[in-house]
Amino acid sequence: MAQVINDKEYLNTLAVEAQKKQKQVTQILINIENEIKASKAKKKRYLEMLAEKQITHGEYREVADENQGRINELNIKRSGLEAALRHDEFLGRIENLRNTINRFLPLEDITEEMLHHFVERIEVDKSGIPKITYRFSILP
Repeated sequence: MAQVINDKEYLNTLAVEAQKKQKQVTQILINIENEIKASKAKKKRYLEMLAEKQITHGEYREVADENQGRINELNIKRSGLEAALRHDEFLGRIENLRNTINRFLPLEDITEEMLHHFVERIEVDKSGIPKITYRFSILP
């Protein structure tokens, strides 16, 4: 794990991928914002048409309901993407883990301090197989 986490090329690849993902999500968010604005403008135009009696109330209601449904869908999608941007701390977590591992390098023996730092608990089942729960996770 220490070798992988200290591999600069690997970390650079992860950084590039994270930046690409962030740019893609940002572009999708811009597109969603534009589509929401367009739907609101369309709804406003239909309201003006209703006021000028160019369309019936039923026609307006039909279009307004469709637009509002689409706006709600887009808002939900936008919220999810914004949450993904906020929680995209993967590289920061890797950096923290790398710094922690490097504190203990070179690894000669496993010390009590290392066990207490990295391992939350160790459970042994009836057949004697240990299950180790670590104190860290680099996954969101």
